[in-house]
Amino acid sequence: MKKSKLSKRKGRLREFLILLLKKYDVRCHFCGEPITEEDLPPRGGDKLTIHHLNGDRSDNSVANLVLVHRRCHKAYHLKQTKNSKRR
Repeated sequence: MKKSKLSKRKGRLREFLILLLKKYDVRCHFCGEPITEEDLPPRGGDKLTIHHLNGDRSDNSVANLVLVHRRCHKAYHLKQTKNSKRR
């Protein structure tokens, strides 16, 4: 079975992302652990997400975005929600 053009592009993009992760030693903003090749699944459920530092989801400037583990992002927002309910 031949690979589609889209799946070939996704494969090249994944390889490029792996090179960037290795070159720049990308770390999760919350836990500080390195983001590795294993965090980039070939398809399906992502283990990574983007966090907006200023909380404004419409502000997609590079200075406002950080790459984080999805589990760390969920934990951060759960903690924020619990703290806001206590007030």
